[in-house]
Amino acid sequence: MPTSLLERKEILGHLDRLAINEIVNVWNTAQGLPSAEFRSVMVNSIPVVTDPYTSAASNLGAAWYDESAPNLPYRATPSPLPATERLLSSADWAMGARGTDALARLAEVAQKAIWGGNRQTIFDNAKSERGARYERVAGDKCCAFCAMLCTRGAVYLESTAGFRAHGNCRCGAQEVRPGKSFDRPAHYERFDEAYAQASRNATGTDAILAEMRIILGSS
Repeated sequence: MPTSLLERKEILGHLDRLAINEIVNVWNTAQGLPSAEFRSVMVNSIPVVTDPYTSAASNLGAAWYDESAPNLPYRATPSPLPATERLLSSADWAMGARGTDALARLAEVAQKAIWGGNRQTIFDNAKSERGARYERVAGDKCCAFCAMLCTRGAVYLESTAGFRAHGNCRCGAQEVRPGKSFDRPAHYERFDEAYAQASRNATGTDAILAEMRIILGSS
């Protein structure tokens, strides 16, 4: 039986918690170092810590893609890891904050890399497999931006609609294989209703999003 959306989120959540625990351990171990050395240790630890978990998330994405339509001939491949330079740059930004705010930012960098590795694999394979699409997947308490994108259905391709992921975004992507359909969660009806109401009150993406924030009571 294919891995459910809830199970996917739980597994990815477990991976990012493991990575964050490792980052916290590095932070605690390096606490006594001089400021510049401490910063260097924390920045350079991010690719070392996150890459194995991002690779695991990407491999899972390929496995989940295949199991969603095992009778089709296409076989998914994991996407490459994010560039080390990009992770180092994000970690350097994180360490620009003060005290434990920097640690919280480092956790955000790790989480985004891990979930992003999984999403990118689904994007890339949906792009490669003729007739495939993917749909935005979000929980019932997601932000209004993610809720708005959930209303659009299985219309996304990496080449035409990139998956913007804000900080601490744990939304996913569900592959919709050729000849298959996406079983939309029940809470998407609330997103649809909010979008319809917002569209009656406003024009343009930014204005509609602002209205949805009010209607849904979310950021």
